[in-house]
Amino acid sequence: MAVHWIESPQQLAQHLHTLPAQVGLDTEFVRERTFWPQLALVQIALGDAASGQDILLVDPLPKGMTDALRPLLASPEVLKVMHSASEDIVALQHACGAPPAPLFDTQIAAALCGLGSGLGYQKLVQEITGITVDKGETRSDWLRRPLSDSQLRYAADDVVHLAHIHSVLGAKLAELDRQSWLQADCARLLASASDESGERWPHLSMRSAQFLDPEAQRVLLRLLRWRDAQARETDKPRTWILDNEMSTALARKPPQDIAELRDWLERTPKSPRKLI
Repeated sequence: MAVHWIESPQQLAQHLHTLPAQVGLDTEFVRERTFWPQLALVQIALGDAASGQDILLVDPLPKGMTDALRPLLASPEVLKVMHSASEDIVALQHACGAPPAPLFDTQIAAALCGLGSGLGYQKLVQEITGITVDKGETRSDWLRRPLSDSQLRYAADDVVHLAHIHSVLGAKLAELDRQSWLQADCARLLASASDESGERWPHLSMRSAQFLDPEAQRVLLRLLRWRDAQARETDKPRTWILDNEMSTALARKPPQDIAELRDWLERTPKSPRKLI
């Protein structure tokens, strides 16, 4: 296995002068202070461990790099093998303007093969290969430069096993005649992750919403849709606009006018002063 740090579009083009039929793909991103994930690293596995493998660790920050990634992401001839890809799809779509399609999501495939739903990458690698993957850099700052040797090893490990996992799970899906199930699930995942219109019923995931009466739930729904739109427009985390606790409090007892809303904001610690 050869690992290559890619920091220019020209370097990337040299490795991808002929697009392969399949790549292992993963990303690292930061989303602590923004609504949209900030793409910090793209990992691409070419080939497989048995026949020789190149791992490209692509720095997406230099000018022109996200444009250089787009042909690979958008090519219908290149299968993208990823694990639990929903957030990675959002990061790639937002940064590069193209979702990674067609997609083979190994987490979905594992569930369809009967290995269990929601399996993490580390557990799936252990299950199929017997190899233990180090997850020590999960909470790293991926936007810092230069990345540490430990971060680079961690990033490479996240894609090095995908080709083998795809081979094993693909054969099992064929045996079970469930390839079409995976294709349909991955298509839905891509459509959902690429949809920038916002969640239609955001209140349903809030436990506190079930204790509100129907009218308060309608108010909460409108508040959360407004919050989502503001977060997208300003590229700020939703909770920086209005957190769940305050949303529920406002829905339970809505202010009657602007003056009452201002008074509520003044009396509520950490309330968003820009709400009005």
